[in-house]
Order: sequence, then C-alpha cells, then structure tokens
Amino acid sequence: MEAIIESLNQLSSSIVDQINSCDVELLEAYMDQRNLLFDELKACSWSPEQVEAVRPQIENIRQLDKVIIGRMTQLLEEADHELKKFNKAKLSKVAYESGGYGEDSLFFDTKR
Repeated sequence: MEAIIESLNQLSSSIVDQINSCDVELLEAYMDQRNLLFDELKACSWSPEQVEAVRPQIENIRQLDKVIIGRMTQLLEEADHELKKFNKAKLSKVAYESGGYGEDSLFFDTKR
C-alpha cells in the first residue's frame, strides 16, 4: 500500500519537474497512470496507523496536484483563446463572403 503512495508521489514529482514544457498529451498520460494508481488504492484497506504513516506523502501529493492543476488550467485557457480566435476569423470570413452588399453597390472586391 505504501508502495502505491510512493509511486503516486514519484509520478506527480516527475510531471512537476517538467511542468513548463508539459503539453496536453503528457498530462493526459499522467492522468491515465494516476487513475490506475488510484484504482489500486481504492482496492486496499488501510489501518489508521498506515494512514498516519503515509500522511506526509499524501500532503506532498496534494501540493504537487495544485501545481499540475494550475498547468492544466493554463493549457485550457490557451486552447479557449485559440478557439475563440479561430471562431472570430471564421465569422469574419463568412460575413465577408456572404455578399451583404447591394447589387447597385459602387465598391469592387478585387480579392475574389
């Protein structure tokens, strides 16, 4: 049981060490591995003494999780910004190509 906590701690530490260069795919792989370890933890039964023995490691994991969640939030905001930029460009293109000008318009479109 302690080995699972240690593995989780090492996994979290390794992702935090490379957090600034971390991309979505790496974080997704981390979450998959983390979920497997949590599934193993759920299957274990813990005595109060065992819980107290690993409490410092659990607190360390919680602190590392804050850093990881911060990076995930940053990537989410970047993706949201890029998506909004893409949708704005798409909307501008549709408005430009819709031919919203009257037939008796004196302006000529040289781009088409």
